[in-house]
Amino acid sequence: MTWPLLKNAPIAEALIDLRTEFAVETSEEAYERFFEQIRARYPSRQRRSEMVTLITAPPPGQTSTSETQHRFAGYVHLSADGGYAVQARRDGFTLSRLRPYESWAALRAEAERVWPEFVAELQPERVTRAAVRYINQIDLRFPSPELKDFFTTYPEVGPQVTTDLAGFLSRLAFAVPAARAHVIVTQATQPIQDGVPRASILLDIDVFRQDVLPTAGSALWPVLDTLRAVKNDVFFGSLTPKALELFQ
Repeated sequence: MTWPLLKNAPIAEALIDLRTEFAVETSEEAYERFFEQIRARYPSRQRRSEMVTLITAPPPGQTSTSETQHRFAGYVHLSADGGYAVQARRDGFTLSRLRPYESWAALRAEAERVWPEFVAELQPERVTRAAVRYINQIDLRFPSPELKDFFTTYPEVGPQVTTDLAGFLSRLAFAVPAARAHVIVTQATQPIQDGVPRASILLDIDVFRQDVLPTAGSALWPVLDTLRAVKNDVFFGSLTPKALELFQ
């Protein structure tokens, strides 16, 4: 299918996410080696930790005890120009492209460049979930815009309710069997930061396939291409022609 080319696409962040399983727990030294491999392009990083609660089952008649610990979760690596971020985590790999978005070809090419380094140093055994996710911020600079003029799916207040809609949050989840994919679409109002009167709407499209995929070879990339095609179908199917005019 051919989709319209948007000169000013409302993409705030686009990412490729690969959840992985490891045969053994990866050492922090492996993360250090990965950093050295990508350091020329991603010179800075931030350590990430996660909270883990351990619950101890007590003997009969006694109360259980729990302990919360902070555990190493991985690193976020930032490119020198701030355009890309790479997450190397205990549960997988994520490549994000921030504004300004370039193209799917550029995002895919960068993932193909960095992912082999992740595999070589951290040695994941398999991919268990592949995802393409696009987070769009759609600003409607109109007095009291009608959502139905811009979105094909939107919340409606019953006709007996007299009110001005101040905000909303919706989440739709559905399957696309032909692509062996699942989709989660989240829409929500966003706070206005600059004081300009407008409505700012988040349109978050997460398309994923839960499957066992090899970490090496070329099998992974056509799967991501398919997921991206589903994402485009959902994006363009979610907006009206009037909305698309905003991004030309």
